Amino acid sequence: MHDGEHTSNTPEVGAALAALEPFLHDATRRVLRAGLPDAAPRAGTAGTTGDGVDWELIDSLVPQAEWPPGDGPPWKRRPAADSAPVVPPDPAGEWTTLTAIPPRPVRWLWPGLIPAGKLTILAGDPGTGKSFLVLDWAARVSAGRGFPGGVTEGGMTNEECRMRNDETGAASERFDIRHSTFDIPSPRDVLLFCGEDDPADTVRPRLEAAGADLERIAVAGEVAGGRGFDLAADLPRVRAKLEALAAAGRPAGLAVIDPLAAFTASVDRNGERAVRAALDPLAALAAESGAAVVAVLHLRKDRRGPEVLGPIGSIAQTAVARSVLLASADPADPAGRLLRSAKANLSPDRAAVPFRVEGGAVRYGAVRRRPPGPAASQRERATEWIRNYLADGPKRASDAMRDGLAAGIGRSTLKLARRDLGLGKHRFHGPRGDASDPTQRATGAYWVWALPGQDPRDAA
Repeated sequence: MHDGEHTSNTPEVGAALAALEPFLHDATRRVLRAGLPDAAPRAGTAGTTGDGVDWELIDSLVPQAEWPPGDGPPWKRRPAADSAPVVPPDPAGEWTTLTAIPPRPVRWLWPGLIPAGKLTILAGDPGTGKSFLVLDWAARVSAGRGFPGGVTEGGMTNEECRMRNDETGAASERFDIRHSTFDIPSPRDVLLFCGEDDPADTVRPRLEAAGADLERIAVAGEVAGGRGFDLAADLPRVRAKLEALAAAGRPAGLAVIDPLAAFTASVDRNGERAVRAALDPLAALAAESGAAVVAVLHLRKDRRGPEVLGPIGSIAQTAVARSVLLASADPADPAGRLLRSAKANLSPDRAAVPFRVEGGAVRYGAVRRRPPGPAASQRERATEWIRNYLADGPKRASDAMRDGLAAGIGRSTLKLARRDLGLGKHRFHGPRGDASDPTQRATGAYWVWALPGQDPRDAA
């Protein structure tokens, strides 16, 4: 730029324009914010905010890195000096201090095994009695009958069992009390999801044999379109059923899904995220309704590692569940089966319950405790040794302990293995074996180990 005398004054002009820039920006901004028809669009049109200002247009005409506090586009706006700090929304939701959450005890359907309001997994190989078990549980809940451990199959209470145990020393007549109190629940409704057994010729006859109140048991059928239930898509239908039962004064106490694979066809059961996306809402619904949810799974053929990893599918299935139960053959009873705990998040007592299926109904034996102890491989070795040791007849406990120690098995491991096998430990009066010298006999009491079906009096 040149003046009349052709003298360059570009620096001066540049300085003057720079001084005018804030004024021009401020004036332009005020004009555009005034809402002139040809400057800013009407409020509610594209690009406007709640104050009717098209900040995108203003920012394109008057670009600047910083605007005065309290002014400018929302994405560049700085809070005014006298305004409260802007707190971004918490993506994790509301926070609650633990002091505002009242504590409550864990509620149980079957103490130590099936928690109420939680997801429980029951897994096992084919033919181990899984379906018989869940239908027996459904019958008990519908009729309001207690589970083993609270009231025995003989109808005695815990206190009566203690009195009976004080009167007899024979293990075969003892009742194992696992919990000090367990009230018999009132009758509750049950929801059944049966994917393999026919409700007419299998499910109903088994429930009747177990003494169920059929009026309180509902079986899930097909949904609109002729397809079966899919828990991933139809969980709102389950919620509606539970809410309807609660509104009618008949809250559900149990929901059985047998097997889980039949009602999660749309879920990739080997994908952890997919499994959690399907089971987390189910677990939340159980907590909301208070009903225990039991899902049945099959075990994989190639099983390695801990028992809890045995069910087919992602480990997320057993991770979401608060209790994982396994049904298997009973090593102490060739004709019997065993229900045992593989995972117990809410109970320190990992129990094992022997049972048989007789006449279409389940009959339970005395609950066996499984306290923490040696590794499973050591106990399995001790279990196999005891089974072979007693194969030809019962033995005195002192002789069995002596020979087991000689075989390299620890004393505590032998005791735990004996409990796992459910061996009868019978007390007699008379000659007693001496572990150090079997030929030396002393007068007094002695104990005998015997497998089921063996006569303890046959011990040498």
